[in-house]
Amino acid sequence: MAAALAGVAGVGAAVGAAACGGDNQIPGTFTTSVAGPTIQLSASTASTASTASATTATAAGPGTGGTTSTGTTASGGTTSGESGPGGGGDEQGTRVPAIFSLKAGKLTPSNVSVPAFLAAEVTVTSTDASPHAVVVKVGKGYTFTVAPRGSGTVKVPGQKNGKYQVLVDGKPGGTLTWGGEPGP
Repeated sequence: MAAALAGVAGVGAAVGAAACGGDNQIPGTFTTSVAGPTIQLSASTASTASTASATTATAAGPGTGGTTSTGTTASGGTTSGESGPGGGGDEQGTRVPAIFSLKAGKLTPSNVSVPAFLAAEVTVTSTDASPHAVVVKVGKGYTFTVAPRGSGTVKVPGQKNGKYQVLVDGKPGGTLTWGGEPGP
């Protein structure tokens, strides 16, 4: 992504250089290739004296998903990207599901692994007719209740490699292991 941004900066420099030339016009389309995605900038022709037009940058290439970001006009037009809807600050952290079943006070599987340093969303689903208190023994512990024939979930922050107990009603019920491939 840094290479793509560097390419966009290079195009910005080219636009500035073109704008300094004789007729004060900015060419309509620039295309540059950087390691990875191809960046194409399109802009309406505008005079460099006092106006700027909206610019759209589209990244296309392996793994880019065709991301489009739109800028603003000098007169205050619409913007998207980090400042628009769904923009900066609304991202959710990566979390890995860690799912246990609870029957007769026993967790199945007895061990669930998640990659080191990724948060785990621990869910316990019970078939028992009574409620259960579940504690994931990380730090001071992450406690939640599982209703009779129901489920409970807690998000536990990512941890370094290690095994952490999952207690059911105060007794060892299973293990949550950070540092392995996800799953049982």
